[in-house]
Amino acid sequence: MPSRLRPIILTFGYLLAAGLTVWLTRFSGGVAFVWIASAILTSYLVLRPRGEWSAALLGCGAASAVATASFGLGPAAAAPLAALNVLEAVLAAVLLSRWVKHPGEFASIGEVARFMAAVGMVPPVVTAPFAAAAASWVTGTPFAANVLNWTAAHALGALTVMPLALLVGRGEFRDWRRSADRRAIIEAAALVGAMALVTIAVFSQTRLPLLFVTLLPALFATFRFGRLGAATCMALLIAIGGPLTLQGSGPLMLIDGSAGFRAQFFQLFVAVAFLTVLPAAAELRHRKGLFSALSDSEARYRLLAENTTDLIVLSSLDTTRRYVSPASKALLGYEPAELVGTKPLDFVHPDDRENYRALLEALTDGRIAKAVTRSRYRRKDGSWIWLDVSFSLTRDEETGAFDGYVASLRDVTERRDAEEALRLSEERLSLALESGSDGFWDWDLETGEVQFSERWFATLGYDPGEARGDIASVAALFHADDVERARRLMIAHFKGVTPTFQCEYRLRRKDGDYVWALSRGKVVSRSVSGKALRIVGTHIDITQRKEAELQVEHLAYHDALTGLPNRALFSEHLRLTAARAAAKGRPFALLACDLDRFKAVNDSRGHATGDVVLQTVANRLRSIIRNDEFAARLGGDEFAIILPDVANANEAGEVAQRVIDTIGQPIDIDGQSAIVGVSVGVALGMGDPADQIFRNADLALYDAKAEGRSAYRHFEAGMDAAFTARNALEIDLREAVQEQAFTLRYQPIVNLSSGRVCGFEALLRWRNPRWGWISPADFVPLAEESGLIVPIGEWTLMQACAEATRWPSDVTVAVNISAIHFQQASLELSVRAALDASGLAPERLELEITETVLMQNTTLAVSSLMRLRALGIRIALDDFGTGYSSLSYLRRFPFNKIKIDRSFIVEIGDPEVAAIVRAIVGLAERSGASITAEGVETECQLDRVRQEGCTEAQGFHFSEALPSEEVGRFFTRDGLTVFDDRRRAVP
Repeated sequence: MPSRLRPIILTFGYLLAAGLTVWLTRFSGGVAFVWIASAILTSYLVLRPRGEWSAALLGCGAASAVATASFGLGPAAAAPLAALNVLEAVLAAVLLSRWVKHPGEFASIGEVARFMAAVGMVPPVVTAPFAAAAASWVTGTPFAANVLNWTAAHALGALTVMPLALLVGRGEFRDWRRSADRRAIIEAAALVGAMALVTIAVFSQTRLPLLFVTLLPALFATFRFGRLGAATCMALLIAIGGPLTLQGSGPLMLIDGSAGFRAQFFQLFVAVAFLTVLPAAAELRHRKGLFSALSDSEARYRLLAENTTDLIVLSSLDTTRRYVSPASKALLGYEPAELVGTKPLDFVHPDDRENYRALLEALTDGRIAKAVTRSRYRRKDGSWIWLDVSFSLTRDEETGAFDGYVASLRDVTERRDAEEALRLSEERLSLALESGSDGFWDWDLETGEVQFSERWFATLGYDPGEARGDIASVAALFHADDVERARRLMIAHFKGVTPTFQCEYRLRRKDGDYVWALSRGKVVSRSVSGKALRIVGTHIDITQRKEAELQVEHLAYHDALTGLPNRALFSEHLRLTAARAAAKGRPFALLACDLDRFKAVNDSRGHATGDVVLQTVANRLRSIIRNDEFAARLGGDEFAIILPDVANANEAGEVAQRVIDTIGQPIDIDGQSAIVGVSVGVALGMGDPADQIFRNADLALYDAKAEGRSAYRHFEAGMDAAFTARNALEIDLREAVQEQAFTLRYQPIVNLSSGRVCGFEALLRWRNPRWGWISPADFVPLAEESGLIVPIGEWTLMQACAEATRWPSDVTVAVNISAIHFQQASLELSVRAALDASGLAPERLELEITETVLMQNTTLAVSSLMRLRALGIRIALDDFGTGYSSLSYLRRFPFNKIKIDRSFIVEIGDPEVAAIVRAIVGLAERSGASITAEGVETECQLDRVRQEGCTEAQGFHFSEALPSEEVGRFFTRDGLTVFDDRRRAVP
């Protein structure tokens, strides 16, 4: 319907209702017993939006004025009364909207009461005094009667029209018509007809007081059709009973009084009827709602119970089961009927029963309303399953008292097994972490908070909770040198570049020391965009491993005995130094050092002493070099020093000389002195390859050794050729040893008293196939360095003894023994073998040793000499007066012969030298040793040595060294050759 027509139709309806009321006053003595016009307007205002109120109020106000005027009141009263009618409708509509949430639904008795107050009590009471005053002023009727009539008529009109109008207006009738079947429609029509017939019957007779009989069909309609039935019946009651009563018919005629009095009594009856029927309808609706909700709830509950995998059980307070859901079959193997009437304790595992019983007692006693437990239940097949059981008490709907409980049982066997496995796994992990050195950390990247395990705190010496758990505090514990590397690796993992984070770094302990840690982690949570949100990991204390690695690394690059860098580290440092020198354009120096006489000390006094010597040398080298200089032990008795920045060769030479002077100082070992020297080769480098510089220094070192040891030499270009020649010579020397390609020359030794030859000194000679005769001064040092001197010495002993057997029996043969050969434990065996093989008498063999033998280890040397003397051979001290001579040698071992070095004989004309010779002779005489002057080349020298007391002499003055086949010329038929006064041999 168009909205513009509604106010018009409403106005005509209002006018019609008002006119009907005026017409009915003809039968009630001028009293309007019901005013339905205001109820129609109020219903419209409630049902329509406020935007449509203005037109409706204007139209109905005008209609009210017309109707009032037709009632016999003048315009003076019609206008105020019309305004009051409109005001009453507005007030009722406003109160109804505020007091009743859904007007017309009558959902409860309270809502019915508020409805009746909003439309039938407050508005009429408010407007009645004003309307009564206006009516009394115009008509002169009593004010009180007018108030009562206005209130009753308007209240009855509101109760008559509004319930049905609101229900119809809100579509209640339409909805019922759509949903009702034919039977319901017939039943409704029958009840309406019954209400009409009963009302007509009751109000058509005047003899019986059957007024309340009309409530029977009204109540039937209410119970059957609710609010709609009640409102319809009440409307019929007023529409039929009211007019009949006003016409003088009906049970109210039994009451004495005027028509107006009976009309008021009818109003009272209708009010009682409304108070009976409408609350009943409301309560019925409320109960139907509850029943529907309960039915829906029960349906949903049953649907849930019968379709859920959980087992639902309803039990009484004595724990007897009254209902069991179908899930019992799948869960326990029982049909629901098999479990109804049973009690849960009959199925609970014995170990869980006591706890289960205590919980049920607390529940059924009302001490707790809800409870949860986990227990084992026996299945029908005898197996046990774990169930989570939730209990909740239930109440009786009428009394509100607890009448039982509902239990929900869920199978958690798999979850419980998983939880148990997880618990055991966590225990094992915790045990592993506690017994090992692992710590655990968990970093929330959004908050910056870091959680740590107790092991992590213990590693750093903190008590749990003592250290702060934010990332800034943790980062402050990192060693400064490790922060950037750890940050770089962590960012790489955050970005997904690496599958895990792994880093070794140092952390500062509480005591200030640092520990090495190996940290491994993995991002376990990322945002939708891939941003890392959380990372967890482990932390292992690897300090011991790291120290071991550092120790291994140190051992890999350092000499274990001396602590100096070894050859590997030296080579790397030399390479870097050479590269830096080339880049800077400044030279550096390399000093190659080789100890002199170390092998003799090591062999004669033992390796322990040799180790002490090497350690002392290393310490002395450390004291010499500066912080930026580098010293290393290359192996054996070889050392090297790198001077990274030198001005010139002289500066490097000064350092080399300082090394020689420092190393050459005596070394005290257990009260005994050991003396070693050092030879140094110096090479400068700037742009040359490192290996070439090292070779240059090595060549200079060999040159220094060849020059007499304890000296240094700078590398010179010619040394390379000399080194090559030396290597070639060594190769030839080895071949000569294998092929025994040596020969002996013999130089006679003359007794100065008799002039007779008393013996010969065997001198080693070597003729190289390529180079010819090689001087002993060239190949003997090489033999000593290479160790070939020992087999050469053994061959010399054998050869000399064998050839001496062809000489006269009183002629001796002297063989030189090198210091290296003397230190060999096999020397005594070699002497025995030579004597035994040749058959030479021991007293005819004379071994010549130098002072060097005695210097290395005097005690050991003297012991060896004693054993050799015990064989019966003679011992001569050769080159006496050179080197580090000591009178203690002569006291500790009585040599058979002392040979004065040729350097004294050459200068014997010098009084000081002559005095030295004289002193040596005196010492020899007192020790019982004979004296041999070496290197006598002139007659003058011969005279002087005789004058000084020498007993023997040898030298070119008598003869050069001769091959063995020429020695025989010194032998005559009568014995040995005798030298005459002119030093000529006499045949």
